[in-house]
Amino acid sequence: MAQLRAEDGLMRKTTDRGTALSRSGIGTGSTSLVSIVLALLALAVAGPAAAQQAGRTHVVKKGDTLWDLAARYLSNPFQWPAIFQLNRALINDPHWIYPGQEFRIPPAGQDHTRVAQQPMGAGQAPERPATPSRAPTAATGPQPNAAQPQERSEAFSGPSIFDRSPDVTIHVSTLSMEKVTPPDLVSPSDYYRASFVAPPASVAPRAITSRIIVENPLDLELPPSVRPYDRIVISLGGLSVQEGELLQAIRPDVMRGKAGWQYASMGLVRVTSVQGDSARAVVQTVFGDYQVGDPLIPAGSYVSPGAALEPVQDGMVAHLLGFETEQPLLSTEDVVFLDRGAADGVHTGDEFTIFSRHENQPSSAPASSGLSVVRVIRTMEHTASARVVATRDVGSAPDAPARLISRPVPSGG
Repeated sequence: MAQLRAEDGLMRKTTDRGTALSRSGIGTGSTSLVSIVLALLALAVAGPAAAQQAGRTHVVKKGDTLWDLAARYLSNPFQWPAIFQLNRALINDPHWIYPGQEFRIPPAGQDHTRVAQQPMGAGQAPERPATPSRAPTAATGPQPNAAQPQERSEAFSGPSIFDRSPDVTIHVSTLSMEKVTPPDLVSPSDYYRASFVAPPASVAPRAITSRIIVENPLDLELPPSVRPYDRIVISLGGLSVQEGELLQAIRPDVMRGKAGWQYASMGLVRVTSVQGDSARAVVQTVFGDYQVGDPLIPAGSYVSPGAALEPVQDGMVAHLLGFETEQPLLSTEDVVFLDRGAADGVHTGDEFTIFSRHENQPSSAPASSGLSVVRVIRTMEHTASARVVATRDVGSAPDAPARLISRPVPSGG
């Protein structure tokens, strides 16, 4: 009853107001004066705020992102495409904005989802990041006020807004590995550095390092050692050489019985000129204490043995002549000498297994019972220098037997 009375009173008041308005000459149609006044009041209140929102701009500062601007002005960071679309003339890629750019900001409180979907294709919203991580910040460097003259797709169709650089696109769908070429079994340094065993007659005639050409205006007492890049004078002693030829400086070291002397390699020199029985040369490499007076012989030609080995059945048997450096224990990288050489069919790169000195049947003993494996790095006529490449037991000794177990794969094999 109270409600009916209240409604009845309201209706009575409304009727009275309508009667009064009718008497004053104002109609009571669908668009009344009251409605017009109320609409004008609403526009007066909302107009300045709407106009203010419609004219909002933001000047980009270092650290800004479209994600942050959408969160600040539109109260939803996922509305960043609305700012992007409104400022396409300034933004090439939403991943990159620059300090100093002035962006227009769309009005807040509107659903910009449809705007964001348009460049992506009908019904397809831009992929949202898995977590609200920050988008790339405003870049430093050039601060463009207009779009850069770069060729770009008008529609940003990448899988996400965080996956492309403005200048470089890196494709990582496939992994490319550079092919690595295996090293040679024997390097030029191995070949020229190694000591060798040979009878004195096989290394004659020999030239002699006569003196070092030095500028010494102070008449200082300089050491006799020869250093890399020194210029030297060579007494040829009957050795025939040509300009550009490579010579090896050697020094007799230890006598190895009937096999001859062990010669240490001291360095390499390149002949620059020949004048009668003398020549001038430049020192290229020094391996030891190369001094004036050391002999020189032709260095020989290094030939690569290749990088692969193949097993050998019923290989030849050789014996250890000794070690380059006298020592009770043999280890990897040490150099040893064998009593078989080029005249016996030994080649650079051949591998021998060394057995115990007490092995009586080295030709049939299993290779796995060997103490060490050595690789030939230089051959003379009847001897070979070899480097230890593997060892199971350090107890190898001179006169121990060794058997050929593998050799380089022939060219084209």
